[in-house]
Amino acid sequence: MTYLIINRDHEVRKEELLQQLNRHLELEIETTQDLIKYPDIHVIETTEKTKAMGIDQVKKLQLEMLFKPLNLSKQAGVIAEAQNLTKEAQNALLKTLEEQPENTIYLLTVNNEKNLLPTIVSRCVKLYVKKTQNTDGKVEKNYDKTDKPEFLEKDIAAQFEFMKKLTEAEKEVGGKILDFMIQLGDYYRAEWKSSVNSNPQEARVFSRKIEIIETAQKRLQANTNRLFTLENLVLQLSKTR
Repeated sequence: MTYLIINRDHEVRKEELLQQLNRHLELEIETTQDLIKYPDIHVIETTEKTKAMGIDQVKKLQLEMLFKPLNLSKQAGVIAEAQNLTKEAQNALLKTLEEQPENTIYLLTVNNEKNLLPTIVSRCVKLYVKKTQNTDGKVEKNYDKTDKPEFLEKDIAAQFEFMKKLTEAEKEVGGKILDFMIQLGDYYRAEWKSSVNSNPQEARVFSRKIEIIETAQKRLQANTNRLFTLENLVLQLSKTR
């Protein structure tokens, strides 16, 4: 799975990157400087000398990701500030994102999705991060408190009816459908965060629900049948306990 973390603020993107790595790899990383401690996390980024990331860096990442994870259940490829990838580097990345093994994830951070090729964006689950910096310059963390969506209080028949009305109201994926998917994801991320230390087993359930939502989001972006995808989402969420 490939995730695209989108926000205009660099610190917000960095904070969300750590959040996603911790969830997917079941770690407790506090700073990006700690990433070097984990051989299963492979990072490419710009340096003071290079303002752009070229095809050689992408090929190096692809080579590192060929091997099985050493210590973790998955390995992660991180492309920090992906807007700095050259077009050639992005094109070289396409097949990798499309055919990645089950035990790998890719996380890209970007200031604006329009700064990437549409073919790259279409292969990602887009995470529109709502975090902002407060007046002290500190990142105000998202997911700390999110009300339970009314949808989750309905029985399964009512949920199916809700999905039917949702798809009938929109001709394309976007607007209300996208808002609905973001709302569901935010709720379960908040639940995951509140339980990750106190109840790891429950946290794993919430993590799985997040993955189900993100998979559905990716399928919707790939123009699969919307109603079928959303109805399958209902079934998968109901089975995951």
